[in-house]
Amino acid sequence: MYRLIQLLILIFGIAYLVIHKKGYQEIDTSIISSTILRVKGLGSIQTDDNHTLVIDGADYIVPPQENNALFLMTNFIRTNQQDKRCEESPSLKIAACKNDTH
Repeated sequence: MYRLIQLLILIFGIAYLVIHKKGYQEIDTSIISSTILRVKGLGSIQTDDNHTLVIDGADYIVPPQENNALFLMTNFIRTNQQDKRCEESPSLKIAACKNDTH
């Protein structure tokens, strides 16, 4: 009896799924592609408080994280960080540097 059930399942798989539905001929029509944007150079923005904010490619290019998704940057949060050495906090007198030799 057990072998008969196995045989019926096998016949169903061959007769219906392969022959009738032509499962072996199924074609995936979805387009699989990706678009990569490479940006070279710098950009600058004049802020409200009369400072110049310099941005590069790493600031406005976000790597893809999901399939079939679009990332559109609608907000930019400016941090008041500067690319320099030394000072950790302007309020700490022991952290204030005299030069950038360290």
